[in-house]
Parts: sequence; C-alpha cells; structure tokens
Amino acid sequence: MKKKILTYFFSLVSLTAFGQDYLVTPSSNPALYDSNDFKFSKGAVNRPKTTVADDSVFYNFDTLSLPFKDDFSSNHFLKPFSKNNTNLTYTDTTVYRIYIGGTPYRDTVGLITDTTYVYEIAQDCTVIQRTENIEGFAELHDISTYPTTSVSITHFKPFNVFDTINGGRDTVEVEANLFQDSANFYFVDVPPNIYYTDRDVLLNNTFPILPPSIGVVTFDGLDQNGLPYDMENPRTVEADYLTSAPLQMGNLGDTNVYMSFFIQPQGISLDGPEPMDSLTMDFYNPSTDKWSNLWGVAGFEADTFQQIFIKIPNQFHQNGAQFRFRAYAHSSGAFDQWHLDYIYLNSGRSTEDTTYRDIAYIYPARSLLKEYYAMPYWHFQDDPSEYMIDDSDSLWVKNNSDGAFNVFNKVVIPDTVNGGNFYRYPTTNQVSIVVAQEVFAFDYPINFDYQPNDIDSAGVLRAIYDIRFDAQQGGQDFFRSNDTTYSTAVLDNYYAYDDGTAEAGYGINPVQSPAGYFAYIAHEFDQPFADTIGGIQIYFLPQGVDIQNQRFSLMVWEASNSTGPGDLIFKKEQSYRPMYTDDNGFLTLWFDSLVAVGERFYVGIESIGQNSLNIGYDFNNNHKDRIFWSNEGNSWTNPTNGIQDGCLMIRPIYRKSSWGVGLKKHAIKSFDWTVYPNPANNQVEIDLPKDFRLSQVQLYSIQGSLLWQTTNQNELKIDVSNYPEGIYLLRVVNQKGESAHKKIIISHD
Repeated sequence: MKKKILTYFFSLVSLTAFGQDYLVTPSSNPALYDSNDFKFSKGAVNRPKTTVADDSVFYNFDTLSLPFKDDFSSNHFLKPFSKNNTNLTYTDTTVYRIYIGGTPYRDTVGLITDTTYVYEIAQDCTVIQRTENIEGFAELHDISTYPTTSVSITHFKPFNVFDTINGGRDTVEVEANLFQDSANFYFVDVPPNIYYTDRDVLLNNTFPILPPSIGVVTFDGLDQNGLPYDMENPRTVEADYLTSAPLQMGNLGDTNVYMSFFIQPQGISLDGPEPMDSLTMDFYNPSTDKWSNLWGVAGFEADTFQQIFIKIPNQFHQNGAQFRFRAYAHSSGAFDQWHLDYIYLNSGRSTEDTTYRDIAYIYPARSLLKEYYAMPYWHFQDDPSEYMIDDSDSLWVKNNSDGAFNVFNKVVIPDTVNGGNFYRYPTTNQVSIVVAQEVFAFDYPINFDYQPNDIDSAGVLRAIYDIRFDAQQGGQDFFRSNDTTYSTAVLDNYYAYDDGTAEAGYGINPVQSPAGYFAYIAHEFDQPFADTIGGIQIYFLPQGVDIQNQRFSLMVWEASNSTGPGDLIFKKEQSYRPMYTDDNGFLTLWFDSLVAVGERFYVGIESIGQNSLNIGYDFNNNHKDRIFWSNEGNSWTNPTNGIQDGCLMIRPIYRKSSWGVGLKKHAIKSFDWTVYPNPANNQVEIDLPKDFRLSQVQLYSIQGSLLWQTTNQNELKIDVSNYPEGIYLLRVVNQKGESAHKKIIISHD
C-alpha cells in the first residue's frame, strides 16, 4: 500500500523552551571524539597522483572521472589509516634523526654537540692551549615532516682532556645531549571509491527534512572530531570544508559542464544559519594553483531542499581540477547548520537537466522493536511477539524524476543462521505507481514473530527494505544505493530508546534549597519481569560552562502509584566528574553491586551544583512521556510543552557475561606509569605519560574506602605518612572514563 504525504510532518519549536527544563544546541559531538585520529589539511590542493599529508601518513589521490555524483547514501569518505586495513595499498619508509656518513647512527649512547676540549695546563694551572676535541661530523634531520630537511653538525668526543706539562693527564666525561630517533611515514594509495580529501562535515540521515535521498552531509561549527572550532573566542569563522578528490576534466573542451546539488538550512536542528553565515562553492584551477568562488548564499530560512545549478567555466576543464564547499558558522558548537545532498557534476548537461530517474528512500526504517532501539535479549526471548512491531512499518520514498513510474518494493527478514528468510512481504512482486516529484509512504506489514528458541544470545536482528523500477520500463536508476535501507533490533544487555545520535541536549535549571542547588532527571523503563541492573550509560553533552567539577549521583527509583518515579531504591554519588568519552559518546558507569528493579523502574541522575548537566536528546524517537524532571526529587513533571518530541540518551545496563554492543570494560590500554617509592614511608609520587589526559587519581583502602583523590595532573604526590601500614589501591582514571590500578604498600619502618 502507499499513501501520499499531504502535510508537513515535523513541527519545529523555538530554540528556547519555557520553564525549568530546556533544549540546547550541542556545543560538541562526543560520538566523534577521537574517531579520526588524524587531521587532513583543510582545503588542501591535490593534483593527480599527489598526496595530502596527515602527520606521518600521506594520501595519494588519483583523479576521478566524470560523472561525479554522490547522494550520501553511501560513505565515500576516507577513514583513518591502519596497517591492518587490507583494502588499502601503501608503502612506508623509516627516517632517522642522525646520520653519519650517510648511514643511520646506531650507537645508543648518543652524541655530544656541546664543544669538548683538550686543555694543555701549565704548572701554575693556567691554560696554555685549548683544542676542540672533535670526533666527527653528522647530518641532523628534522623528522617531524616529510621530506625531511637536514643540517650538518659537528659532534665531539664525550669527555674533556686536561693534559699538564708535568705529565699528568685527566679526563672528565660529559653526558650526551643528542640521541637517535626515528619516524615512520606511510604513503597510501586512496581507493577510487573515496571521493573527498577531508571529512569536516557530518554524514548523517537524521538532521534533514524531506531530503531528495537518504543521507546528507551537515555543515556546522564542529570539526571532524566533534569539537568546536573555537570555544574560547566564539565568533563566525570559516568552519567545515568538503573538498573533492582531483577530477579528470582535461578532455572536455567547450562542452557544457554543469554542477548541481541540493541544500537546506537548519533541518530539524535547533539552530540554522543567519544572514551573516554562508555556504559557498569554489573550483580549483591546477594551472594557476588558485581557488575561485563560483557560488555562495547567505543564511536564510526554509524547510525544503533547493536545487542549485551552476555552469563550470572552461578554465577549470583540466585534469586535477577540484570543487570544494565552505561554510561560515559560529565557532562554538553545532550552530548554523546547512545540509547538502545529491551532488552531480557532468559534461553534456543543460539548464533543463534538473530531474533524475531515481526512486529513493529518504529516511532509514525505524527499529523492529515497538518501544526500544535496543533491549536485553533474554527479555525479548520471554515473548518476542510482545516486543516486535505488530503494525505496518511506513517508509518514505521519493520519485526524483519528471514522470510516474511502476516500482516493486519489498521487505525481507533474513535467517542469517540457517539461510533463507524468516519473512518476506509481499510474497510475490507487486507493482505500485509513484508520481513524479512526490513523496509517498509505503506500508510494510510486519506480521512475523521470532520463535523464542531462535534467540539464545546477544545479536542484531535485521530487516531489509528494497524498492526498484519495473525492469520493463527500461533505463537505469540514477542512484542504486538509495533503494535499500535497513531496520534493526539490537538485542544485548541494555535498554535504549535512542538511536545513538543527539540532535540536542536536555537539561534542568537547578533550584537553590537550604542544602544547595539540585536538579533531577529520570527516564522510565518497562521490562517483562523483575531483574537486576548493574549500571547506567549516559550521553553527557558539553556546554559553554565548564561543569566537569560538578558532582552528580546515579539514581534508581521504583514505580509510584501514580505518574513518575516512586521511592528511591539506589543512589551512588559519583567519585569522578561528568566526562565526555569516545565510547560512541556514552559514559558507562557501573554500580558497586547489582540493583533489583521491578517491571517498571526509573534511572537517572541527581545534579549537584549551580550549573545544569545536559544529556543527549534524540529527536527521532519520541518517548517524551517517559521523561521526568524535578527540583527536589519528590514531585515529578514531564517535559514542558515547548520541548520538542524525543527521548533521553540514558540507558540501564544489565551485568551479564556479555558486555554488549557499545559497552566496554573500562580498563586503560597498557601504558607505562609508575608509583614510587613502593613500599612508601611518607610520600608516594605518580609518574604518568606526557600525553595522558587525567581525569582523576584516587587512593583506596584494601577494604574499598576512598581515602584521597585529585583531579589535578600537577598534583601527583600523596602524603601517606598518616595512613596505617598495609596494602592500598591506587586508581588512575583518564578523560574517557577508563581506569587502571596499582597496589602500593605503606611501611613506616
């Protein structure tokens, strides 16, 4: 079945919500923290078979032939280089800091560059003559860049000689001050399915409103690692770039070369571009080694996508030409968003070439679960029919052509263990007609229940949706990749309403009481039977005010007789701060012991301090009726009417043998850190690596009592003179929430 969408389906609200609770534009994207352990050169010029440097990695881009087209339904961005990536071809070389006679210096003792001498000393101890004690010459290379540069240096023997006239001769050793070092450089041949030399933009399918095709790239004030371009000095800056790989345009002559693309300001985000913001498109001329601006637009308001059509002048018809988009945005967060889609660059086009023989899904399918995006597999196993969606799943489809077409569409739930399919609808091909330039919702009834015996461990259930043209009509689909989308049911050891993407942050303004400033946030969950939870995952969103020294407590409530949380059954004040991690943006916080909860329960936090703690808020899954807030922890309220539909990114975790999707045992990867002296009498000192990002150091008794802690990386000496003799536990926590431990012995002998 299909039904035409007659009304605009999103109702956007004002940025500012009224009341004690509010929504805020994210000032960073924790899900991207350190996701790219490299930085491309912004707007780098790339000629055929040249490279873009990323510290020790050089990316070798070949030219891409026309047509160039990308609807962002697939990922054509370069991922961080890994030697274990078998899909990449690369060479490498090792360069050294010191060469002698054209050969790397091999001795480990080092060289002396400070001049040493041979002194001739008279009987009265005056210096008669001083001669440089030269050992040889070396080449000193700067290995921080490639190709390396070098200078010639003189190195000296590692001692001064004192030679007296009366025959005495003494030598005084001098410590080396120059040591060998090396660096590895990698030269990577970029595959032809990589279209871009940078990745500042965010590839996503959640921010746009009715795009031409599933997937867009979003420009804003966050860089490729999800961090603001300049938080300390907020202003409008040249922010995200999108730069193409070099293009083969040298044989086009005077043919009509046009580039088209679709843009939309803001979408469903809280902040769109203002008139002082802009989006521009430039072209690179390899002959002049210069970029020229061909198009630009200042910020404006719109809830639809607009197609832009640009003729590319002949001077750019060269091999090695490139295009790039640049956004000017506020530097302190995900502000001034532009969404870009459906880039198409080709010769032989005309100004009438504005429609495309393309049938496309425009949004991903929702979860196969009724209420949740993820749930514990043994809860699902209890009654799969209770949790599987039991009504039609509607997927929005757009016909981007100028004529009506007959299409086939289907949904398949594959049996990945035994082969074949659990379910298919319709069972035979059925033709539907889609009207030109219209958006329709196709209904896919999911009349299928998994058998409990098929669910015996964690896993992901998947449905595959597919739509395509009737082959009898002839012709090819302009983009095949947007004809397929997927729906999943994540079965693991936690509950989640959210899909992992925070379109905003939700917070409560604390209210002062005699005991201080407090605010409470809780999320409601239902489960089929009483069980025990072992922790909570929280997606904290940073904000302009530094709140990492603010305290908070994890809390669990039982259900009340009315609406909202009832009696408090568990509270744990966190001994470390609300940090922002790269574990998909979530901070995983384990309880000291399991907490028993009934069929309905609530998890959340108590915020302690004048500043609110913002928690990720997902616009694409609405469970606002299950969110509650309070200023004193007793009377509870749902989000105010001004708050957009959505859900909180808070997840209860069940501590089973499987640690689950997105969950990690937070042990720090092996690194060298020392505690000395050990055993200790009066003081112990901690030595951490220079690049270690400290969150907290804690000293515990062997019984588990917290005795001392610091968050200051410059305060790593602990006075233990007043502690009784015995064994103690020292815990180090980094800014990802990962921890490492060492035992120390205190002895006052």
